[in-house]
Amino acid sequence: MPLSSARTPLLLLALFAWCALPAAPATAATERLQKLAQSITFDWAKSHPLVATSLGLSDEDGQLDTPSEAENARDLAMIRRWESELASIPLDGASFVDVDDAKLLHAQLVGMERQYLVYKTYEKDPSAPSLAIVGAIYMQFLHLPIAGTAGASQADVTSAWQKIIERLEGAAAYIAAGNALVTNPGHLYGVTGAEQLAGAPNFLGGPLTDAAKVQLPADRFVAFVKGCDRTLAAMEQTKKYLAVVPPAIGLGISLRAKFIACRKEWFTD
Repeated sequence: MPLSSARTPLLLLALFAWCALPAAPATAATERLQKLAQSITFDWAKSHPLVATSLGLSDEDGQLDTPSEAENARDLAMIRRWESELASIPLDGASFVDVDDAKLLHAQLVGMERQYLVYKTYEKDPSAPSLAIVGAIYMQFLHLPIAGTAGASQADVTSAWQKIIERLEGAAAYIAAGNALVTNPGHLYGVTGAEQLAGAPNFLGGPLTDAAKVQLPADRFVAFVKGCDRTLAAMEQTKKYLAVVPPAIGLGISLRAKFIACRKEWFTD
């Protein structure tokens, strides 16, 4: 599962920190740190298209990954590979800028690693996959190009809508896969997640659909509606899933087993 987009600005700070400083001859350490920062930013975004959208990397806007234990293991291996690369960069005699950049990257990688080894929110938050979809679609909607404005063409508009449609078409499977990882659901995650998801139909079935109806040709609008309906149906299942969370916590094994059974019933159709 991708990390929260709240952490991603740190990656960009590390990547572009040198831009704000006077030009200086690049050292081997500088070049390796910059290359590593680029890899962390862009390789992670490539593997996690929803994170890419949050960073404004629109090439991945039509894509979704598939949450799974295998993906988590791959992510952890990727993070540890970057940690090893960072540790191999010699900093003896390095500039203060390089030392600070290395510290920032180290802190970022430790935070990423702890998501998988300590916090494990993918096991606790049933609402996270649905909310990630809503957040990404909202970001795409917010930045839809307007033909004739800022150099955008009608082809740009068509492409942007196609990416929204493709993401909506894959959203139900993404949500089901993400919820399949939830084995230790948290009460507060359930309460707050249900409140946040309550507004999803207002956005997806309101402004987003209204704009699609005006801007899309009939055949593409039909595809949009189908994807949107499937996404909303998956989110409705998630809300039922969330309704089981409060009694399932702290009231014994039997209710916990009931929660797991409900999850399997709702998300394996």
